[in-house]
Amino acid sequence: MLMVWDLSPSLNIPSHNSPASPSSDKAFTSRPQPTAYVITFPHPLSSVCGHPSTSKEFLVADTRGSIFLTDWRSDPEQHSWRNSSVIELVEPRALADAVCGLQTRWSGSVAWRRDSVDIIGAAYGSKFALWDLSKLQGGKPAITGSTFPEGGTKFRWSPTYSEYFAVTTNCPAKGAVIHVYNASYIQAQPTVFNIAPRPLYVRDFDFIAERGIPRIVAAVGREIITFYIGVES
Repeated sequence: MLMVWDLSPSLNIPSHNSPASPSSDKAFTSRPQPTAYVITFPHPLSSVCGHPSTSKEFLVADTRGSIFLTDWRSDPEQHSWRNSSVIELVEPRALADAVCGLQTRWSGSVAWRRDSVDIIGAAYGSKFALWDLSKLQGGKPAITGSTFPEGGTKFRWSPTYSEYFAVTTNCPAKGAVIHVYNASYIQAQPTVFNIAPRPLYVRDFDFIAERGIPRIVAAVGREIITFYIGVES
């Protein structure tokens, strides 16, 4: 399920977990209580991503190779993936592996490119995929490429240099390593950053939203590691 909390709802829904009191009634009158919206999906979810240009849609990826553009503000009485999904995208190889029982457990990381609401990227298994919503091809990706043979687990776009994206794996045998790609030269080999030796691996990472040479911050073991992905020319 996808759960979205509205911290400032227009509708006040009192809590029934505790007995009513004058003080609690006054609190309800002064400030509506946060409300949770739940949207159910047919398969386990692995990733969710928002975009700064929209307040009502999320990208939601499941473990079988499907990505849903979901309107969480749709009719709350019909909150299921069929009624709230605006678009469904699919990564064919991941879907085929899932049907054959070969998918990587909890595989699937999706991200929205910050400078374009039409560009979506994801990592599924040993592949990354890019979709262009302005040129839909039956939901199939416009571009695919190879990442880690063991399976990519996190996909992130750079918020300041939007052509860059990165993928990592959580396979301890590889050590803590991140591959950085340039979408303008998608066929080129990625730049490989070996951060720490095995059995450490990157638990999570993201680009820093700061101008200048792009930097990545990564959680490795008990440490937070920050590094530049290039040098000044």
